[in-house]
Amino acid sequence: NSVEYEVAGEAETTNESAVRYLLATGYQGKAIKISQMFLFVSKKVRSEEIYDSGHNCVYRDGNGKSWTHLAYFKERLRDVIPDIDQISKEYPYDEDAPISDAMRMVTEMAAKIQKYIQGEDMPAGSKMVLHADCTGGLRHTNMMMLGIMRLLQYNNIEIGMILYSNYKKKKVEEANEIYHFFDLIAGAEEFVRFGSVSAILDYYH
Repeated sequence: NSVEYEVAGEAETTNESAVRYLLATGYQGKAIKISQMFLFVSKKVRSEEIYDSGHNCVYRDGNGKSWTHLAYFKERLRDVIPDIDQISKEYPYDEDAPISDAMRMVTEMAAKIQKYIQGEDMPAGSKMVLHADCTGGLRHTNMMMLGIMRLLQYNNIEIGMILYSNYKKKKVEEANEIYHFFDLIAGAEEFVRFGSVSAILDYYH
């Protein structure tokens, strides 16, 4: 979409920084509008209050109010996404669950994304693009999420920017090269099975 946001100010959380980066940078040279946000939220994010940077006591803002991680994330982004409550779909994630359950949670999220996109009445010439923030969470969950995005791509969903907020470097990094590694794997399998090198050549191109 051609809607532009004014993105200003510094981010205070890593996930917030990825969203601000996406809005500030745009996609393929065009400004974007986030029409829907799909959020994995763990028990800690949903229920635990934020502690100060020294982890000594609960963080409180200038009005003495404490925040959960999820509520603070939304509050921080209201200046650039005023309707963040309306466009956010939250999916509980149990960080203590076994990997098999984590896989089920991720695939259910993918199904909901697919259903949402299929239900959208898109104007002619427009397209729906899926962007992802892979910051935080359990590492195997991020790997599964990348795999699910690959499946969504096979269902004609365009994959946009894959972002990672590097806390130590204080910057947001574009991690699409990691995602495109799947192209190399697919190309290697194609070569072994059928002797074709077209996918490998596409990857290195």
